[in-house]
Amino acid sequence: MRRHHRFAPWERRLTLALIPCLTLLVCGSCNYSRSRAHVQPPENRTLPAVTFTNVIDQTGIQFRHEKCGVGRRYYVEIIGPGCGLFDYDNDGWLDVYLVQGAPLPGWKGTDVLTNKLYRNQRDGTFEDVTERAGVTGIVKGKKTYSLGCAVADFDNDGNTDLLVTNYGRCILYRNNGNGTFSDVTERAGVTASGFWVSAAFLDYDNDGWLDLFLGNYVTYPLGSDPWCGANKVRSYCTPHVFPTALSRFYRNNGDGTFTDVTERVGMTERGKTLGVVCSDYNADGWVDVYVANDTVRNFLYENKGNGKFVERGTEAGCAFGEQGEAQASMGVDWQDYDGDLRPDIITTNFWLETNELYQNLGNGFFADVTMSSGIGPPSLPLLGWGCSLFDYDNDGWRDLFIHNGHTLDNAEEVGQGETLQPDLLFWNDGRGKLIDVSQRSGAWFSTRHLGRGAAFGDIDNDGDVDILLAQNSEPPALLRNDGGNRNHWVAIKAVGTRSNRSAIGTKIYVTAGGRKQFSEVRSAYSYGSANDLRVHFGLGSATRIDTLEVVWTTGKKEIFKNLPVNRELTVVEGRGVEYRE
Repeated sequence: MRRHHRFAPWERRLTLALIPCLTLLVCGSCNYSRSRAHVQPPENRTLPAVTFTNVIDQTGIQFRHEKCGVGRRYYVEIIGPGCGLFDYDNDGWLDVYLVQGAPLPGWKGTDVLTNKLYRNQRDGTFEDVTERAGVTGIVKGKKTYSLGCAVADFDNDGNTDLLVTNYGRCILYRNNGNGTFSDVTERAGVTASGFWVSAAFLDYDNDGWLDLFLGNYVTYPLGSDPWCGANKVRSYCTPHVFPTALSRFYRNNGDGTFTDVTERVGMTERGKTLGVVCSDYNADGWVDVYVANDTVRNFLYENKGNGKFVERGTEAGCAFGEQGEAQASMGVDWQDYDGDLRPDIITTNFWLETNELYQNLGNGFFADVTMSSGIGPPSLPLLGWGCSLFDYDNDGWRDLFIHNGHTLDNAEEVGQGETLQPDLLFWNDGRGKLIDVSQRSGAWFSTRHLGRGAAFGDIDNDGDVDILLAQNSEPPALLRNDGGNRNHWVAIKAVGTRSNRSAIGTKIYVTAGGRKQFSEVRSAYSYGSANDLRVHFGLGSATRIDTLEVVWTTGKKEIFKNLPVNRELTVVEGRGVEYRE
């Protein structure tokens, strides 16, 4: 996770030589690809009066992440944790899942360490139901070293299941639908050993069953850490010390089992994967996969629709930073920030690197708009992890939140900036700029932490998006959105019948107040975290939805007219829209 990645001279020369060619190619089609005729420029917009308040102490959530450090600087200590928001009991309210470390050689702690599941009690408080639910992260009497999680209904039974990513083997918990889960890892065949951080459920072949991408970080035998540091002070090593690893892709067989098809589908590049996100970026009806790697180029796996992926990140312009240099990417999201109905990419990166924003040009290429958008300079002294392009003030434009914190617990001593860091919030002005509004958005942004995962969703069902934050060696935070619901909104819950039950990959278009917006159903984005499966749209001053268009993964399109705002709409494939007045 160092800033300077030294790749082969021939690779650097080739990359730099291609830049003018790609620029000419892209600009040659700029008039078409960057057309924004359907986007209504905002008029007289002012910065929102919205703040985020950390209410974790009021919730009853009692948790502190433990990395189990003993001074040996085990590399696994610095990577977690992620976190999750999902409705495990189908009551319409988001519950909280927090992952925990495990005893490492030499650790003398006496606490019993488990992951935690907290049930939302609908009054701002949460109940610890971990033991009852059976999702402790303990396997055969031993706590796994958990790093993140992913959620989806992988068996199409109407209950959202839970995957826990670990150092070692992951755990796949099947939701039994009665408040309990069963460990089905062995039966499902998801048993590969690795350094798993982020994972994503997706239907890559559109057969109605969710497949699984598991992101493998580095090849790291526990304790294989050499002496690293500076100024005669030992610190954690950088990822350059450890070899790359092969991520895994599992096809869902439709019978509760998965088959490893990594090589068959063409995902053979070895990387250092920390983040993953899925989207149909070229609108061809097949979901694609973007992989955020640490100190090696990022991957863009384009789904060819024939059971194969082709990696084309360098060609597409989203594999490197603006200077043609591989960055230390951690978190990632893929959403339409500029209102042109195409998903753009944000990656969070290391200290003295900018977080990177890649604009989708619509012709198979991306343009790096990090500096022109305004997100570059504020990110330079910080190290980013969890993130999302989401509309926190419901004005119809996606904003940006980034959770920060150094990898090192002694960054000051070794001359790498500051260990504890503040978070960032950017407001989208609707004209391509993201304005840093952190210091006007609540006391939280004046505090400093060892940030890692971030999960996004409307936890209190009041119409604006809240944020759950996971932090290394600290308690979590729950940032309640105060004031985002002053504008109108709608949340879409999609339920597949022929498509996968979670409807992951379904495209949603909402037209209201003269503007058309786009998003997709997904849970996997940010960093090692699971997010609300409902698709949230801010609608500004619009008081009705003119058109709701739903494109299922089967290709079936459904259109609904004249719908109410300020509520959750449930769309069941082939059966229409359900809502309460």
